[in-house]
Amino acid sequence: VARRASPSEDAAIIQAIRNRLGYQINIRVDANRMWTFEEAIEFGKCIASDSLQYIE
Repeated sequence: VARRASPSEDAAIIQAIRNRLGYQINIRVDANRMWTFEEAIEFGKCIASDSLQYIE
């Protein structure tokens, strides 16, 4: 994550992965300190229902 123009675009990719692979796998993401606090909150809100194992 944190390679697209906005956190919502990153979230769309994660949602597509979740939709494709289902909930049988764990998904973890790491923005490598690229987001501001506000961007991290935006991303978290966008993927709240996608059951990520963690966001670093």
